[in-house]
Amino acid sequence: MTSQKLNLVQCIAYCIGDIIGSGIFVTPAYVLSNTQSAWLSLIVWVIGGVISALAAAVYIEFATTCKRSGGDFAFLLYAGWRTLATAFYVVVSSTAVGLENASFFDKKTTAGGIVLGIFSCIFAFNGWALLPISIEEVDHPKRNLPISTAIGLIVSIVVYVLMNASYLTVLTVDEFKSAETVITGILTICISFLGSLNDLINYTSFTFALQQLCVSCALIWVKWQKWIRNEVDPDVFEVPVVVPILYAVVALVITIIPFTTDWRIPMYGTVMFIVGLTVHFLILRRKRLPRFLKVIDEKLLTLGRIALDCHNPDVEPLELHA
Repeated sequence: MTSQKLNLVQCIAYCIGDIIGSGIFVTPAYVLSNTQSAWLSLIVWVIGGVISALAAAVYIEFATTCKRSGGDFAFLLYAGWRTLATAFYVVVSSTAVGLENASFFDKKTTAGGIVLGIFSCIFAFNGWALLPISIEEVDHPKRNLPISTAIGLIVSIVVYVLMNASYLTVLTVDEFKSAETVITGILTICISFLGSLNDLINYTSFTFALQQLCVSCALIWVKWQKWIRNEVDPDVFEVPVVVPILYAVVALVITIIPFTTDWRIPMYGTVMFIVGLTVHFLILRRKRLPRFLKVIDEKLLTLGRIALDCHNPDVEPLELHA
C-alpha cells in the first residue's frame, strides 16, 4: 500500500509554498523604511533568513522529540509547560480574529530600526514552521524535515532578495518606502483588500517571537532533562545546545525592541497572554472542574480532534513531562 505521508520532494514544495506568500508584498516597504538603505535592506533579508533557520532547527529537534503534531502547543505540553501552552493558544486565537494595531516601526535610521526590519523579515519567513507542526504527516522526519526546511529557506531567501532587488529597479527608494505595500505602487486596485494587513503584521510578529522564545527555553529544559537521565533517542534530530540558547537570545531581543518604539503593540500581546493564563487557572485546570464539566471537556476535545483531523481520538493524550 502506498504511503500517504509526505516524501522529501513534497516536503520541499510544502515548505517553499508555505514561506513564500503575502509577506513578499507587504514587508519590503517596512524593511526599507527602517533600514533607510537599499543595500542594507537586502542584507537584512538574508539575516532574517538565517535567524529563521536557527528557529527552524529548534522546532525540528522539538518535533522529532515530541513526535506529535501541534507545534508550539504540543511542544510546551511535552515539556510540562501546560500553563504557557494554554496562554499562547488564547493569544494565537485572538490573532486569528484580526485584532488591528498601529505600526510600531520607527522611521529613523537607528540600530533599533534595523532590528525592526529583521523583525518584519522573520514574519515573511515564518511559513517554515508548518512542516514541524505537521510532523505526523512527514515520512522519515529525522531526515526529511531538516533537508526540506534547509532547501526551502535557501530558495526563499534567494527569491526574496531577488524580488526586492527587482522592486528597487522599478521603484525609487522614496516610492518604495512611501507605499503601504510594494505591490500597491504597481497594482493598487488589485490588492486594496490588504490595507489592514500591514497593522496586523506587527501584532502577529511580536506574538510569534514570544512563542518561539518560550519554545527555545522549553527545548533547553528538555535537553537538560535528557542529559540528566542520559537518554538517547536515535530518531531525534539533535542540534547543539548553543542553537536554542542563541535563538532564545535573538527572540528575547526581538520581543524587547518593540517596547522601546511603540509600547502598544507588545502590550496587546502581553495582555492577551495574561488573559490566557487566567483562562488556564480559572477554567481549564482539571482539578478545578466539576465532574460534569470534565465530561463536557472530554467530549468537546474528542469532537474538536475529529472535526479538525488533528489528532486520533483513540490515542492517549500527550504525556506531560515534569
